[in-house]
Amino acid sequence: AVVSTQSGHYGWEGEYMDGECHVCEAGHYSASWGPTVRCLPCPPGTYSKDSALSHECIKCPQLTPISEAGSGSRSDCHAMAKTLEGDLTATVEVTISASGDYTFLNDMLSELSGYEAHEMSAQVEYDGGEDVSEGKVHFVMSEKAAYDVHMYVQEMKTLLPLANDWIATGHSYVNRIFSMLNIADSLYLLNLDMDPSEIHKKMRHLRINDIDSTYHQNCLVDQMHSDEPDMANMFFCKQNDDYDAATINQMYLTYTAQSEACSTLGGRDRLARYIKHDWEVSECQEPICERSLIRCDYDDENKECWIVVYAKSIRKFKSETFDSVKLVDENDVEFTKAKKKKVPTATLR
Repeated sequence: AVVSTQSGHYGWEGEYMDGECHVCEAGHYSASWGPTVRCLPCPPGTYSKDSALSHECIKCPQLTPISEAGSGSRSDCHAMAKTLEGDLTATVEVTISASGDYTFLNDMLSELSGYEAHEMSAQVEYDGGEDVSEGKVHFVMSEKAAYDVHMYVQEMKTLLPLANDWIATGHSYVNRIFSMLNIADSLYLLNLDMDPSEIHKKMRHLRINDIDSTYHQNCLVDQMHSDEPDMANMFFCKQNDDYDAATINQMYLTYTAQSEACSTLGGRDRLARYIKHDWEVSECQEPICERSLIRCDYDDENKECWIVVYAKSIRKFKSETFDSVKLVDENDVEFTKAKKKKVPTATLR
């Protein structure tokens, strides 16, 4: 039950077995989800107008729907940033850090990567020295859907202490969930060859260290992202003042290879960083010329990657600029360059 007095609401602070009961501060609320009651900051998009007198937060008005986590007044709610239209889609990047090695989930995530509804990819990487796994999930979807996913993750970020309490003490609940997965054959219906009971055993001692997300509005070719995020880790498009269609030379390059670089988020991110920063193209170097990976598709049946690289320069490109330049993935698999293509009218991501 929620602990309350005439002076306000209280919640637990500290570890589940080693903490104290404190009065909730302004911008916080007394939240219960599982075995404990904690004072948690109001999620982005909400506020708590009364100091220590609430066990729920108030949603910001429709015309001013954005606020930072822990907002204590309606005046903390703001309108969405004035932004250019972009290409009507957005990218959400979610990162989750947890103690232990959870790379065994990569088999399942590999099956989900490329899910057609959302251009999704995901990967878990493990740091043996710190005994910490970091999972990354990448979505591209409509702006409204991306916004909903991002705000959901931002809310989960505020609920993290309760989530860890629930994991630590709620084994009966966890057992119930995985029993339902077994009964419904949920993983198998998704064509995932994993045993839910085995996942449960390996995740029994899970502790989540952090969860966060960023929202990036996808911009058009003559736009760029804001230098700093707007509220709640959101980046919007602004006009690129350096863009001049008359002087900016653009080139789209397509490559294929018997590579698995595009099959996971980690592989795609590493290839994108390599192309942008480390790929040795003598006639295209920053700041005069920039390169970026804008498409990275994987054909699971043929084990083949198809990528599109976008290059722009304030100088005129030579026709042979990229012809003799070798492009390889992290396993030294070489990509084959297709014939030169004209700049399409489609937008960039």
